[in-house]
Amino acid sequence: MKAATDGLAGSFQTQAPQTRQRRRPTSPRRGAVGQWIVERTVDDKGNVAIQRISVVGADGGGMWLEIDRQDYFHHTITKILYSHMPRTPDEAADVLMKVVTKTDDKPVQTIDFATTPMASLFKSQFKAVAQAGMVSTDVAQAPKETVTVPAGTFQDCAKYAVQVSILGTTRKSTSWFHPAVPINGP
Repeated sequence: MKAATDGLAGSFQTQAPQTRQRRRPTSPRRGAVGQWIVERTVDDKGNVAIQRISVVGADGGGMWLEIDRQDYFHHTITKILYSHMPRTPDEAADVLMKVVTKTDDKPVQTIDFATTPMASLFKSQFKAVAQAGMVSTDVAQAPKETVTVPAGTFQDCAKYAVQVSILGTTRKSTSWFHPAVPINGP
């Protein structure tokens, strides 16, 4: 898994340098089928994770979001059906319709929020996680920096820190937001 993850991380190279100016408004583009982003993270122990987030389909006015995450220990694919693309942490749980997850060689797990008896409990837990880890799209007051990544150079990115605590484990990260980046701007 380590070799596969490191190989995947090394495969993302800039084809041609691009510079993206910040544009108004400061919120990200609307989600559309075919949009995707790739994120590379490194934890404090040097473990690398690659996560591709894609808008993979439309269903009855809703949007399917796919999160394909590979790290040194696991490969997980999660598909989430939203009634529409969420714009806030509260909305992320409220518009959640279905979650389908496959980790390694384990069986597929599905939560259908229209038919699951404990749907409200799952949504409240999901809302707590989303509120802890989702940045507000109002980033006008955040410090601005120019950031260069394999996708290009992005000027006037809003820099923000996120801390998520789940079941006694706390994850901290620093991210940058730019409205030219699809899906949610990071």
